[in-house]
Amino acid sequence: MSRLSNLIHEEEDPFGPGTDLIVSLVAFLLLILSAAAILYQRAVTEHRIDTGALKSMTADNVSLREQVDRLTQDVTRLTRAQSAYIVFKDAKDHQFESGKAKLTPDLRKFIDDTVVPQIDQNAESLGVDTIVVIGHTDGQNIRNTSNVDSYLHHVADMQTAPDSLIPGSNVDLGMMRSLAVIAELRHIQRSGRGLKRIRSTDGFRPYSAGPFLSTNGGWAPQDETNDLQRRRIEIRFLKGE
Repeated sequence: MSRLSNLIHEEEDPFGPGTDLIVSLVAFLLLILSAAAILYQRAVTEHRIDTGALKSMTADNVSLREQVDRLTQDVTRLTRAQSAYIVFKDAKDHQFESGKAKLTPDLRKFIDDTVVPQIDQNAESLGVDTIVVIGHTDGQNIRNTSNVDSYLHHVADMQTAPDSLIPGSNVDLGMMRSLAVIAELRHIQRSGRGLKRIRSTDGFRPYSAGPFLSTNGGWAPQDETNDLQRRRIEIRFLKGE
């Protein structure tokens, strides 16, 4: 028994010389492979994160470019809108009665046949939905007891006809004529004969310049002459807010 025991302890490694070294090398290689797998997975994960971030940045860049393009288009339209306007002056076939804001049949026909198509064309090309209607007068004095303050809102809300107003000044008269034109335009819009791009409520904005601006846009001096050229309606285009 003792001899057998001695043989076992003294016998060479049954797996051959260097087995421990080989096992150690295999373990070391497995450790390296495991580390490499971890590093690879981390690299893939980081690559995916970078790819996602890149895609997000690319999408943001496209979105910003589209916004810049839209803003550029809006600026172009607004710039064109500031220089686009329609002016129609008192003339033999379409004019207001002196000191009044009532639309004659000829003036209504002129607005329907000529002015509305021009508004539609400009609104379409400029991409706008709002118009400003400005009434201009000459400098003839008006000496009336005005009811404009009392009934102006009724006219603006189309509850009262514009010609029911009594002007106390040329500023009043310019506003009354502006409202008279707007009332006709809104009537045409409601009947479906045009102005589809113009907003039905706040797309029509009345203003009065009274006698203060000359036909070339400059400041007009005081002049009480009966002047058909100064008595005019001006329509400008805006992009509503």
